[in-house]
Amino acid sequence: MPVSVSADAEVREARKLKSAHENVELLKEKLLEEKRRRERVEAELSKRQELQLSMKKLEDELTSWKLIIEDIPGVSCSEDLPVKFASLQKYVNSSFQSFEPALLDHLDE
Repeated sequence: MPVSVSADAEVREARKLKSAHENVELLKEKLLEEKRRRERVEAELSKRQELQLSMKKLEDELTSWKLIIEDIPGVSCSEDLPVKFASLQKYVNSSFQSFEPALLDHLDE
């Protein structure tokens, strides 16, 4: 009977080793999954930081444009700009036309 007890003990030991090995393999798989997950999260975090930086730059640029708009007489918002530019363009054209004959006379001399 000692052989049978010894064989049973060896079988139990072999099963424990097999179970431990399977647990180690399972833990290795879980570790790899977590590493891949961490890498994805870090990549997303990096993208998020880049987007935040880009957003900050855009917010700063928008603030600058708003300050510029405040300094333009007759302009209270961005929608006023095309109208203001059109009126300035008309003003420049009419001013140029009134000086054109004098300019041409001066060039002829």
